[in-house]
Amino acid sequence: MTGSRLLRIEGLTIHYLTLRGIVRAVEDFSLELGEAEKLALVGESGSGKTTVGMAVAGLLPPPGRIVGGRILFRGVDLTRLSYDEWRSIRGKEISVVFQDPNSSLNPVMKVGDQIAEILEAHGYTRGEARRRAVELLGEVGIPDPETRYHAYPHQLSGGMKQRVAIAIAIALQPSLIIADEPTSALDVTIQARILRLLKDLSEKRKSSLILITHDLGVAADVADRIAVMYAGHLVEVGSTKEIIEEPMHPYTAKLLESIPFVHKTEGRLRAIPGHVPSLINPPSGCRFHPRCPYATEECARLKPRPILVRGRLVACHNPLLGEQA
Repeated sequence: MTGSRLLRIEGLTIHYLTLRGIVRAVEDFSLELGEAEKLALVGESGSGKTTVGMAVAGLLPPPGRIVGGRILFRGVDLTRLSYDEWRSIRGKEISVVFQDPNSSLNPVMKVGDQIAEILEAHGYTRGEARRRAVELLGEVGIPDPETRYHAYPHQLSGGMKQRVAIAIAIALQPSLIIADEPTSALDVTIQARILRLLKDLSEKRKSSLILITHDLGVAADVADRIAVMYAGHLVEVGSTKEIIEEPMHPYTAKLLESIPFVHKTEGRLRAIPGHVPSLINPPSGCRFHPRCPYATEECARLKPRPILVRGRLVACHNPLLGEQA
């Protein structure tokens, strides 16, 4: 963690109550985030990373429920806030860039007015809000922002719509931006530009960033640190350099093998065998053990606790120490 602490998650446990049973989406999750730090939360679909992000933003959808733990934002436990208290924080202190701008933007409202609406709700006059909205459209790289202010979402490309969504997210200069798979709905040629924009804005405004992604390659381009999740559990946390160059959890190593890096010139990509387990009836012990080539009887029997290995948190009975990786 870099800088002073902004966010501290302690023992977060989140369940979804469904007709099929209780989905144990996140179990005993603990993590810290520093001021102005860029953190990537990485894992396959179903790992729980979006659930963690939405819990931090106070947007956990029903039937999701926090059943244990705390989320401390500058010392305030977000899990205890009322609806009105959340309204004063969301957007101003914590904001979200969602995966699909077609879902997050109002299709019958001009994009500039959608930015101005946020500003007016937090004390700007109508004139001030309109002027600031135009400035924000320019800041996120939209050409001719005065004209684009009056455009509707359907008149913009996917990349431009996501830039508008980012403008809304940064409008009130929040301390924390949560970007949930912000490029997965975009053409591959646009993805790098949006990621660079998020990184640059975070650094310029000294905002902390949590980037939620399934792609370690994307995480490597943006984040200072990477936290890897598997089936609702945090399995490894380290600097981006440490995670990419010397993964210690077998799952992290397998993720790296499955991702094409531009600099990778040898070997072929390898899919991770098996599937993410059911979180209604998850495996005993380490949830990755049915797919892990290094699993032992202990892995099937006992849940590993996160421990410090060479200064890095790893939740594994048999961490990789170079010779196995």
